[in-house]
This record gives sequence, structure tokens and C-alpha cells, in this order.
Amino acid sequence: MEHNIDNKKADKSDIKELIDIRIKFLKYGFKETIKNNESNIKRELLSYFKEHLNKDFYAYIALNENKIISSAFISISNIPSGVNFINGKIGTIRTVFTVDNFRRQGIAKKLIKKLIEDVSYMNLDYIELNSTKEGYELYKKLGFKEIKTNYVPMRYDFSNK
Repeated sequence: MEHNIDNKKADKSDIKELIDIRIKFLKYGFKETIKNNESNIKRELLSYFKEHLNKDFYAYIALNENKIISSAFISISNIPSGVNFINGKIGTIRTVFTVDNFRRQGIAKKLIKKLIEDVSYMNLDYIELNSTKEGYELYKKLGFKEIKTNYVPMRYDFSNK
């Protein structure tokens, strides 16, 4: 089936749709845990997007009939310089998501390629992401590599007090 799909970098006029696609992504991966938190998450997303969009956070979207059908987000962090990040700037990709009936058509791949092209001028040391099993081959084809490290990822969770 042929679709008329437009790709673009999101702006403030897209915030409502950015919230919607982020919620769809969260429902896909965290069905049970989002139920009691959806209204709070939407409120926080609205605040976050208003403050950060196109400053230190960028959203690349694919639209069909003015609805976002795919997304790729990147957050830019400034951190103290180190051996593996001399410039102290890294990008973290999040919310790579395509709605069901548009998957496996190369839409997310185009968004990620555009994202990488755009941020390549920002003097980043690297871009990182956490891959699902579904996305692993796509990311490998785009040049991402698994990280071998002596460190163990850990987290202190304030919500479990």
C-alpha cells in the first residue's frame, strides 16, 4: 500500500503529536506500568518539550495525513570531558518508534539517518542508544556497535522509596 509520508524535524507546532507518539511508544513497551501514570507523563512531556525542543532535544518525525507515524528523538548532554568524550558532548537516541501498519518500510531508518546527519555538525563525541531486539539489526546497519565495558549499568530509583 502506497502512503504519502513527509519527514521533518519537529517544531513547537508538533508538541501535541510528539506527546501522542511518546505515549504510544511507552504503551508498546510498558503496557501495565503506564496505566496509572499516563496523565502525569503527558503533563511532564508537555513541559519538557516546551523547554527543550530544538535546544538540547530534537525530534525527527514521519507524518501521514498530518499524524506522526514514526519518530526518532535525540537528547544532547554536556558532560565533563573524559578519555572517551573529549568534547564532553554526547547524544542519546530515544523513542525510535513506528506505528504497527507502517513498520518494516524503512521509515525509522530514514529518520535516524537524517538525525545523524543533522547532529554530525554539533561536535558530539558519540551517539548512544539502548536497542530492543527488534531494532538491533537496523542500528548495526546504520553503524552502531555494541559497547563492551567493565562497568555494570546501575540505577538509583527515587520512585521506589
